[in-house]
Amino acid sequence: MIERLRKGVGPDISVSSAGIFATPGNLPERFAVQVAREAGVDISGYRARVVNNDNLSWADIILVMESGQRGFISMAFPQQSAKVALLGNFSRSQGEGGEIADPYGSSVEVYRACFEEIGEAIDGFIQFFASCSAPKEH
Repeated sequence: MIERLRKGVGPDISVSSAGIFATPGNLPERFAVQVAREAGVDISGYRARVVNNDNLSWADIILVMESGQRGFISMAFPQQSAKVALLGNFSRSQGEGGEIADPYGSSVEVYRACFEEIGEAIDGFIQFFASCSAPKEH
């Protein structure tokens, strides 16, 4: 997904990932690795990180999958709350309020569906980003 963002937005974008309930250093779930590999992406070297004020402060925008995650960040890190958005809001099929359920512990089919949902939302985010950063005509 990071590569998809870089291709759509540009190579100068920096993307990072962290989880609210992640165990630092954990490997990705095997179905996540499998589904990513099917799409030509190797995430096997990724290691989990926990959300903290430092990595939230670093971000210009914080994309979350579920409203509960947005609520947690807003409560635990209120100074970062204005930067939080639901990734699903950028999806054509989800629209405003669109949540993408975390597939953790689910079947490979659920991981595939989630991967597709995330991909569609990222494509929508890329279009949104491009429209915001395009030069304005006077």
